[in-house]
Parts: sequence; structure tokens; C-alpha cells
Amino acid sequence: MKHMPARRFALLGVLGLALTGCEPGALSEPPQAACRETGALCQLGGGPLGVCERVSCAAGEEAPCFRCTPQH
Repeated sequence: MKHMPARRFALLGVLGLALTGCEPGALSEPPQAACRETGALCQLGGGPLGVCERVSCAAGEEAPCFRCTPQH
């Protein structure tokens, strides 16, 4: 019966998670509509998530410039 407190603790932890639930995005930031930093998640036009990467700025754009690119 030595392990009973550990089992109870684990069971309470699982029960606590089940009761509180997790909302989408509760643990991470939602994808950005416009890229402002390298490595941030962004939404590609076709629906999947992409990642923001730094790119060369076009004429007239103010640096730094970023673009949403596919992750794969």
C-alpha cells in the first residue's frame, strides 16, 4: 500500500484536467494574420498553418520584412 498516495495524486490530476477542459489556443498563441517576427505561426491562404520567416524587403517596404511560408 506504499504507492497508494502516488496513485491518488495521479488520479486527481487526470480528473482535474478532465473537469477543467482545454479551450483551443489555451496553451499557445493563435496564428498571426500578418507576420511580425521570425518563427511565429501564421495562417496561409489555403488554410494550413505556416511559419513566419524573414525575407528581403521589396522596394518601398520598411525593414524588417517577413512572409508566411509553409512548414513542410
